[in-house]
Amino acid sequence: MSEATSTQSGHGLERGVLALADKPGAFRYLTRGLTSSIYALDLPSEGNKGLKVKLARYGASSSCIVVKCVDLEDEARPHSVLKEIRLLQSLWSSDTKGGEGRRFIVPFLDTSEDIPDDFTTIQRVFLPYYPSTLTEWLVHDAQQQGNSESSVDARNRCSFVARVAYQLFSALCFLHSQGIAHRDVKPSNLLLTHPASSCLQQSEKVEVRLCDFGTAHSGVDEQGTSSRPKTCSTSTHPYTPPELLFSPQDGYDGTKVDVWEAGCVVAECFGRLKETSDPVVDRPRTERIGERGRGGGGSMWPSAALDFSAPSGSNGSGSGSKRASPDDGLLGPPLRAAPGTSASAGASGGRMMLGSAFDDGEGEDEDENDFWKKQEADLFKQDGCDGPKRTAGGGLFAGYLPKPAVGSNGTSAAPGLRRPLSLADDDEDDSFGALPADPSSATVQRSFIRLPLFGAAQGDLGLAADMFTLLGLPEPDQAHLWPEAVRFRPPLDRMPFVRKPVASKAELEAKLRERLVDLYGQEAEDEAAKAISDVLLGCLRLSAEERWDARKAADRLAAVAVSQANEGK
Repeated sequence: MSEATSTQSGHGLERGVLALADKPGAFRYLTRGLTSSIYALDLPSEGNKGLKVKLARYGASSSCIVVKCVDLEDEARPHSVLKEIRLLQSLWSSDTKGGEGRRFIVPFLDTSEDIPDDFTTIQRVFLPYYPSTLTEWLVHDAQQQGNSESSVDARNRCSFVARVAYQLFSALCFLHSQGIAHRDVKPSNLLLTHPASSCLQQSEKVEVRLCDFGTAHSGVDEQGTSSRPKTCSTSTHPYTPPELLFSPQDGYDGTKVDVWEAGCVVAECFGRLKETSDPVVDRPRTERIGERGRGGGGSMWPSAALDFSAPSGSNGSGSGSKRASPDDGLLGPPLRAAPGTSASAGASGGRMMLGSAFDDGEGEDEDENDFWKKQEADLFKQDGCDGPKRTAGGGLFAGYLPKPAVGSNGTSAAPGLRRPLSLADDDEDDSFGALPADPSSATVQRSFIRLPLFGAAQGDLGLAADMFTLLGLPEPDQAHLWPEAVRFRPPLDRMPFVRKPVASKAELEAKLRERLVDLYGQEAEDEAAKAISDVLLGCLRLSAEERWDARKAADRLAAVAVSQANEGK
């Protein structure tokens, strides 16, 4: 450390561990996010007994911890590591009544401040290390099911997902009881206490840890005044709820955002399998990481997901319009031109008609969207990286691998690196990649991904269209069916989509059966599957007012989770 460096600790870690973190070369690089760099700090085999006992109690690794480092000057809004630290400290304070839900929140160990020069302040956050995320399990499960000649046990998957869902909603119950909304619930923010490959076999022992509170919202601001969140750029496609696509003028209910996102995460565990063009190299589990795409990447959803042609007929629903079907992948009703715009506008033009063009935010600049695009583009050029890829030995977040060295013959010294894939610990998609195995010992498998419930390849516009295909869109004179929409921008009566009757519970269940075949298959009709179905039907409602709260969802899943725990004893 330079002379200009100073460290200020929360004193949650032993002094020796903090001293170890200050030594040059102590960190082992794991990944890089949009606003942070993630490292592992290996713990000495001797000593630190108290810390190791604490880590074991948290269900985490006792051989290392995670250090999240954020340059405060470069941090992009609405992310705030200082807010994340403040919330985690509060949630894990001895004065906070935790209950069972707190167990499923990532524990906070400590924080320190590093000042390497007069112009840089690096905030460090010390967290436990967990071996996998739900994203990694989705990858592994898709590969196993897609390449298996025998059918995968649907009941076992339902039991595992029901347990994960119960813990997730329990964590949200605890957060909401403390006046906090997470606002970015997604598979990569759900850490698992077991490796992805062993989750189904040990489902009764696996526990979830909800992480990444950089965009969370507290119901009380710094002045002690109650406030509703207004920033709509906190959620990740394809888990974004409909209200965040249309920037409500008076804000929105952050707890119902969490419920929608959690429902989408649970639904994705049963999504259709889709074979991709890239084969997966079969390697030892400690080295193999599967690959999957996300909405926005283009490989998951076809470019024809939207029909931008002007539909015939005065009501915008003429016979010339192109309808979607789950089989051909055309996920969304035809669009109408917004008043004063061209019906043939492209996806980017359509996106500006939605909420991102109106987002006032919570103190953000008006050009926030352009700023974020520039941040993401610049990130691909930093530190000699081709793009975001999964490190071969990482376990907490997806991240970057450096460019492969160029050999004397001008070719890459590490041939066969996968194409650039996106981040998992921030706002973009959660794709994973893998280094190639030795061709002499590799077995090439077909590559599969699991489709999320909603397609988002066309951005906000495509995501909204697919939501309305599943849930319906009320007529302008039916505002009582979606009361929040009258305060949207654009409001309900100006939304450029074909109107469809709002789906009843029975109609929604029928549509979910088409998309979530692994949940509604006859072999999966057990108590866990029924509980999951009820939760999805309660959480995935167009109107936030009609959605279940996290407590109701957790209560519906509780009986199944308790039964599984008893069977595992």
